[in-house]
Amino acid sequence: RGFKTGAMARAQSLAPLALLLCALPAASGMARPTSATAGLAPSWRADRPRQRLMDIPKRTRKKLTFIHGAHTIHLVKKENECVNHILMKALVWATHVDAYSGLEIERVLIGNRYTPDVVSLDETSGEVVFWGECGRVELEKIASIVERFQRARFVFAKWSINPLGFAGQVSRLIAEGRPAGADAEAALGHARGSVDVVSVPADSEERFFSQRKGADASTWVVAVDRADLNWVRVWPSAAAD
Repeated sequence: RGFKTGAMARAQSLAPLALLLCALPAASGMARPTSATAGLAPSWRADRPRQRLMDIPKRTRKKLTFIHGAHTIHLVKKENECVNHILMKALVWATHVDAYSGLEIERVLIGNRYTPDVVSLDETSGEVVFWGECGRVELEKIASIVERFQRARFVFAKWSINPLGFAGQVSRLIAEGRPAGADAEAALGHARGSVDVVSVPADSEERFFSQRKGADASTWVVAVDRADLNWVRVWPSAAAD
């Protein structure tokens, strides 16, 4: 009898709470709370966590889509490819796609031993007019491509470095094989190319990459201007111009 009396007392004490719960709107009619909802504990988050490109495991192969203005490009992160290599390719593409039609990432060039990270070909002649290299690149490769495609614009992108040191290496490497000043005009005409080194900041994902609301985790918007990156002109030098 004592047990029954205690149970009844507890039930009576819970009755006001039951009435309060019944008065609440149904779950389907309630707005989904977020971390900005007033009265929530600071540690409680209902927001969907931000997807991060840098969280993709190095050994994972993944298809990605990048959008810059009216342009869209699809690429594949290969197994054992670092995500920062993907980000550099996307940034080089985004900063030049308005100037070079048909700019592509990792297109195999027939008859050439090297594959560019980013490339554009002349629509009429098929000649290389833009060549981008990202991350580690052998000096032998640099010497070969800048000598072969002297009318092309070259961009060598590096991750979070002082670009002056590498620019000096490239400058010394190509000095003997590239004409300058009046010699360049005579040899190449007004279609002579250029060589630049660009440093990509370590916080590039946070600064330049975002996802559209409702987009899947493989689609990213790239919002970057050339002025956001640290560029060094290697060739032609200011003196040659």
